[in-house]
Amino acid sequence: MVLFLYTFSINRARTSGMFYDELIRRSDGKNLQVVDIARHELTEVTALINKAGLLVFDNSIILSMGKARIISRNFYANKDKTNEYYKEVWNLVNRADKPVFLMHPSSDLHAVNFGLERELYLEMLKKITGIFWPYYQCPLERTDANDRYPFTSLAPFNISKQEVINIWDEIQAHIPISIDFPHCLGQDELNQRSRKKVWDIIIPGVSYKTRQMAQESAEKAGLNVAPYVGYSRWLIVAPYLLYNKVLPKKTSTIVYQKKSFRLYRYMISLSAVSFTCGSELKFFVRKFLEVPAFRSAMLAYPSNNFRDYGFEDGVHYLHTFPEETGEKAQYLLKNKPVAEKLVQNAWELVARQHVATERVNQVLSCLHFFMQGKLKTAGYHEGRFEIVS
Repeated sequence: MVLFLYTFSINRARTSGMFYDELIRRSDGKNLQVVDIARHELTEVTALINKAGLLVFDNSIILSMGKARIISRNFYANKDKTNEYYKEVWNLVNRADKPVFLMHPSSDLHAVNFGLERELYLEMLKKITGIFWPYYQCPLERTDANDRYPFTSLAPFNISKQEVINIWDEIQAHIPISIDFPHCLGQDELNQRSRKKVWDIIIPGVSYKTRQMAQESAEKAGLNVAPYVGYSRWLIVAPYLLYNKVLPKKTSTIVYQKKSFRLYRYMISLSAVSFTCGSELKFFVRKFLEVPAFRSAMLAYPSNNFRDYGFEDGVHYLHTFPEETGEKAQYLLKNKPVAEKLVQNAWELVARQHVATERVNQVLSCLHFFMQGKLKTAGYHEGRFEIVS
């Protein structure tokens, strides 16, 4: 039996939630079991681990046992159990004479250790046989030769580009099997029809330097830019500060995230064009999937592995450096058939390759190959997920 151990959490990135909703639907308690450890006593978890042949340990547990401060409106972890309880569960996993995979979706590479003590972090790496994560290939250039923009995104974390690369190298050195797990969407996130557009363009999400440049370019071109930051601040964040005072954090976090996502989704769907990027780091962010799903034509400063995930320039999106955003958006606004074709092609790609049902298929297939002694690695290559045995 394959046993997935996790704890109920709310992650604004949504990928984990979509994945586990689908995985739980397939859990039969015989070949596959998914367990929220916060709902069980340690003796029950011990019995489940003893029955399993392979363990999958989710990063929601790492978040719950770590010391790092977590902004409650972004992430809620079940606090019915103490941090020490989650560490005890890890101790059980660590002592078990069984292979362990780490489920580590939708996490920033610089935040992999989540504030764990160094000794505990290394202990985990040494125990893990395989990792499901978005970085089975290093997402960063090894040199600065191809970096078009200054590296500033991680200044608040006091971490350099080389340190991010070192984190990746260390994980790869300790964990034998690395498996690609990019973001995914739930089936209900795919808009079945296009909406009438209100704005010319939107630049949604965190205001990375590259997105600020795109915003400036769009405004300079005289485009009707969706006021994403302003709407989010006054319609979502400001009310949250109030109801977070009167509601339990679990409830206030759910309310915030539902309202935030609903606003975000509608604003993209009401925009003819959207620009998105993974910052100067060129990570593969969820917005690369959400923009097509919500049926807006995508301008993208793409991630380094964008083509591997099936996205072709001129077919699913238009490659756009941030400072070109205004010019490229004007082109799409004047050439609606081109924009509509981009939207449809990208929507079909996302619906085919990047939904939770497909991610679950990929994960379970990889684990099946592993139990047969055949799994070396797995990941996307030229638009297809390939398992290497």
